[in-house]
Amino acid sequence: MGWLKRRRDPPWLKQVPGGVEVTVTLFEGRFRIDVVGESHYQDALEQIAGGRTEEGANLESIALLVPEPANRYDPNAVQILVDGKLVGYLSRNNAEVLQPAILQQMRQTGRGVACRSRVVGGWDRGGGDRGHFGVRLYFDPADFGIDPDDLEGEWEEPEVHTGRARGGGAGPGMVE
Repeated sequence: MGWLKRRRDPPWLKQVPGGVEVTVTLFEGRFRIDVVGESHYQDALEQIAGGRTEEGANLESIALLVPEPANRYDPNAVQILVDGKLVGYLSRNNAEVLQPAILQQMRQTGRGVACRSRVVGGWDRGGGDRGHFGVRLYFDPADFGIDPDDLEGEWEEPEVHTGRARGGGAGPGMVE
């Protein structure tokens, strides 16, 4: 676990209407859960990834986990934002387990909650061979006081970063 501190205004802050500064606790680990509903946010993911390519994206990033208890469809909902853009949600089962832990962490620290993430997919090889973008989150459930067996996810060996470099900055902040 580490702290995410902004060194300068990130490029995406200017794009967010009424952009706000957020201080977060950054959670890291090898437990992977997949974001759901990202099919509704393909335009945002394409912008984050810098467009579609033949090989697709494999872009490391940091995701902000935003509890949404007023969500009319699911009071346990947790939004996932990357570069200030909504890219999907936790699954209902994962949100039911994680939202209380995220809210508790936020109350205890007065900070938002973020974790390592990876934007993948989004290839376009022509001839109709076009893939959707997806988002994976990485953290250690123990940091939230959660048994990994209570989550839909899996332990994953660290991957070597093979994504394209992000242009012009370090995303939402620098990790210290």
